[in-house]
Amino acid sequence: MIITKIIKFTKRKLKKILFRSSIELQQEIKDLNHKIESLRLENLYLKIMRYFDNHDKSLYLNEIKYLEKKGELDVFPYEYVKRFEDSEVFYDKIEKLNYVLHENKKLFFPIEQSIEEIKWSYVNYIENENLLGGSYKEKNPHQYITDKFFVDKDDVILDLGSAEALFALHHVDIAKFILIVENNPLWSKALEATFRPYTNKVKIINKNVSNFKSAESITLDEIMAEFSNENFFVKMDLEGVEKDILQSNALTFSKYTNIKIACATYHNDEDAQIIERILKDYGFNIEFSEGYLLFLYDDMELKPPYFRKGILRASKIN
Repeated sequence: MIITKIIKFTKRKLKKILFRSSIELQQEIKDLNHKIESLRLENLYLKIMRYFDNHDKSLYLNEIKYLEKKGELDVFPYEYVKRFEDSEVFYDKIEKLNYVLHENKKLFFPIEQSIEEIKWSYVNYIENENLLGGSYKEKNPHQYITDKFFVDKDDVILDLGSAEALFALHHVDIAKFILIVENNPLWSKALEATFRPYTNKVKIINKNVSNFKSAESITLDEIMAEFSNENFFVKMDLEGVEKDILQSNALTFSKYTNIKIACATYHNDEDAQIIERILKDYGFNIEFSEGYLLFLYDDMELKPPYFRKGILRASKIN
């Protein structure tokens, strides 16, 4: 009896030690990764500053002055004009997910994200990435829409690479219909929860956009087929494959005449030039978002002059 108790006690103690060691180890790894990332960014900062010490910086003068003043890198290298109020995070007992209120609409987030991560993400979408306008910084290189380039009433929206789908939710009352394409399973449950009140006008497609049909992929022609006579607003943020989708769906983009495209051009070094050339060949009118961004998550491919155009806006309207 005593031996059994000793064994049980010893097992409990060992389990606590192992658990504590595991937690401590995870924290040590997290701290180490943070230090490595800090060193990487510090080295990249010095590399960029050295480059412009010896090369023409007239195109990026304001951006470089901002970085020199800050003493470190910033994805969006511009001063704040105004700030967004901190958002409150709520819990939905039915969906069992956290959410923020965007214009009184629930924008849900994955259960894996903490409350602090959700707060930061939402404020970042509005304030830094400036996805929806509002001029929170001096220039807004990631802004999809402007006073002259926007979603019209009765447009069909294609949100390709939606992630949380803030852009789609923001326009859900305006659009005629919304097609959301997002293949990352992290977002599946959150997207379903966000758009549950709008199932009559929103369709979520958990696949990749591609130039061929398969169990995991869907073509733009297939997505757009039932809306062949509609006006389209296409938002593309596909983690670097935007140019491939545009090239492989040439017939689709040539066929439709009433179409606007807001396309990310910052994931790869030459995306802006390549995507501009493709869409001009398809007969689109082109403009870029203002300013530049530093895509710090692409250090392996981040080449001089380092700054990249963020969003290309294209339109072809009868």
